Amino acid sequence: MYDFEVKLIKLLDSKQIDMKNVSFGIRTVKLDQTNNKFTVHVNGYPIYCKGANYVPPDMFYPRTTNPNYKPGNTYKKLLDDAV
Repeated sequence: MYDFEVKLIKLLDSKQIDMKNVSFGIRTVKLDQTNNKFTVHVNGYPIYCKGANYVPPDMFYPRTTNPNYKPGNTYKKLLDDAV
């Protein structure tokens, strides 16, 4: 078990608003694939997991202004799609 401390601090004046201490530890992790589902169980509890990957259209940002780059496939659209 690990002691985990979370503090909520106001950025403007660095004043601490709240704090909570919890004990946390991962003892077991199990992947359940029954009934064509994909469920991760941590310490016996099912955990909801969802994710998305963002792949940039080009590793060099200035090249995305190339006229051959497809219109509509902007960085904003890619990030909106990921959300």
